[in-house]
Order: sequence, then structure tokens, then C-alpha cells
Amino acid sequence: TRASLQIVWWALSVVGLERALEWGARKRGWNLTQAGSVFGVGLVAVAAIVTTVIVWGRVIGGASGQGWSSENTMYSQVNSFLLAQGASCSDLVMVANPPGYFLASGAPAIAVPDENLDTLLSVAARYNAIYLVLEEGSLPAGLAEIYAHPQALSSLTFLGSVGNTRIFKLPHH
Repeated sequence: TRASLQIVWWALSVVGLERALEWGARKRGWNLTQAGSVFGVGLVAVAAIVTTVIVWGRVIGGASGQGWSSENTMYSQVNSFLLAQGASCSDLVMVANPPGYFLASGAPAIAVPDENLDTLLSVAARYNAIYLVLEEGSLPAGLAEIYAHPQALSSLTFLGSVGNTRIFKLPHH
């Protein structure tokens, strides 16, 4: 939704700039052509700065150096861990980013519901999910306790961790 609002924001910024220039010409006596050039260049500069900051932080990874490829690497490691545990390439896995998991592993995945354990178990049973992957950076609030205390529940079998990612086997229904 933020991406769609950005489109509207940038489209309306041109209208807002025109209104601001008209006000400046009326109230302050600005030369409309000259002010339009100065503020137009400023608007483009702001867009370039915002784009650079977003690309640096999200794609390149900022100071941590962990950009888009870090999720791919983590999912690949999770898949290797599951295969070492005896998982099949066709076992359904619940993860935060199913398309990303599929791209990294080639294995099918569905999204972890943004709810509590009962909802998670219901969804897992409905779709025959075998494994659950809980990631520190995209953890539903209703599952935070499971992440914090992975061995506390008898309904889930804690298999281990890959970095800060917890991996569980789901019960069969």
C-alpha cells in the first residue's frame, strides 16, 4: 500500500509545486519561470536523495551490508537444513516470504499467518504444511512467545536454528 501511495504523492507534488509557485508569485512577487526552475530542480534532487537512501538501505543493505541477497541466502540455508533433517523437496513450508523461499529453494511455501498458534495450526492442517520457519525480522506478534521459547510447546517440534531463524516441524492432522 505504501508503494501505491508514493505514486499519488509524487503525482500530487507537481500540483502542489504549481500552487506554491502561484502563491509565491502573488504574495512574494516571485518570477514564476525562475522560481519554477529552482523548485523543480529541488524536487528532482529530493526524489534522487530519497531513492538513494532507500536503495542503500534496502537493496545494498546499508552499513550492515545485508541487502536483498541476505534473505535468499538464509532461505537457501534453511532449505539445506530441512533436507539434512530428512525433509522432501515437495514438503510445504510456512515462511514469512513464500515467493522468496521458492526462489531460493525451489520448494513450495505458504505464508505464516499474522495470528496466534491456533490459527497457525489450523492453516497448517488445511494446507498440509510440514514445517514452520519463524524469522526474527518478520515475526507475527501472536507467535513471538514461540520464537522466544522454541522448546516450550509440545504441539511443535523444534528442529533447530539457522542464524536467528527458528525451524519447527508441525504436527500432522
